[in-house]
Amino acid sequence: MHRRVVAVVAGAALSGVILAGCGSKDNGGTVAEGPASSAKMVQLNAINISYNPTDIQLTAGEDVKFVVTNGDQVKHNLTVEGLDVNQDVEGGKTVDAPVVKAVKAGTYKFHCEYHPAQMQGTVTVK
Repeated sequence: MHRRVVAVVAGAALSGVILAGCGSKDNGGTVAEGPASSAKMVQLNAINISYNPTDIQLTAGEDVKFVVTNGDQVKHNLTVEGLDVNQDVEGGKTVDAPVVKAVKAGTYKFHCEYHPAQMQGTVTVK
């Protein structure tokens, strides 16, 4: 009888561990939705109150996701005028901005709302 109780308790505990690992959140706490995006990833680094790179080239019609890594200890922001991107990034963090669908040809300025004179650049879409 004792073995049967131990086996049932162990089985229930194992089921709980397996189910706990099946959540829909990744380690960053964002909800994973659907298949991976086919958007082009543009990596921007914010460090020493400046952006790198400052000149980004894209192809018209592609979906784009800006990923910003803030290497500073102060909050930064990525605003891309005309592309509806406005994303804050806490110091020491990396953040994905929402995907921009089918970018149109043109030149778009980007900057940090908190340090606009030092942190700026251009996105050129051809």
